[in-house]
Amino acid sequence: MMEELKSEVACIDLVRTYLVELLLVCKKSIKDNDNKEYYSNELIKQFEALIESHFHEYKFPKQYATLLNVTPNYLNAVCQKAKGKSAGDLIRIRILNESKRLLLNTNLSASDIATKLSFKDNSYFSRFFKKEIGISPDEFRKK
Repeated sequence: MMEELKSEVACIDLVRTYLVELLLVCKKSIKDNDNKEYYSNELIKQFEALIESHFHEYKFPKQYATLLNVTPNYLNAVCQKAKGKSAGDLIRIRILNESKRLLLNTNLSASDIATKLSFKDNSYFSRFFKKEIGISPDEFRKK
C-alpha cells in the first residue's frame, strides 16, 4: 500500500483494495482466536462435568480424553492454559475432596472409602491420600 501511495500515479482504488484485504485477514485471525478460546472454554466445562459424574470410576486423563474425543495431551494443554493445573491434577483434586468429605462426614472406614472410590485396594488409596495431603486418612479424620 505504501509503495502504491508513493508512486507518481497513485491508484487510490488499488490502495483501498489492499486495505480491505488487510482488514479481512485481521478479522479472520481474531475470529479464529475467539473460536479456539470458545472451544477451549467449552471443553473445560465438559471435562469438569465429566469429572463430577465419573470421578468414582475414572482416575486418568486418558479416560476423560477418550470421552471428549480429544488427545490426552490436548486436554492437558487446555487445562493448563485455562486453569493453571494439569488434567490429572483436576481429577485428583476432585477425588481428594470427596475422600475428605467422606472421612469427615461419615463413619466409613478408609477401606470402605477406597472401595466406594473404585481404588484397587485400601493400601493404594492410603498411599494416594498420604502423598497428596501429607497424612494418612485415619490421621486426617482424627484432626
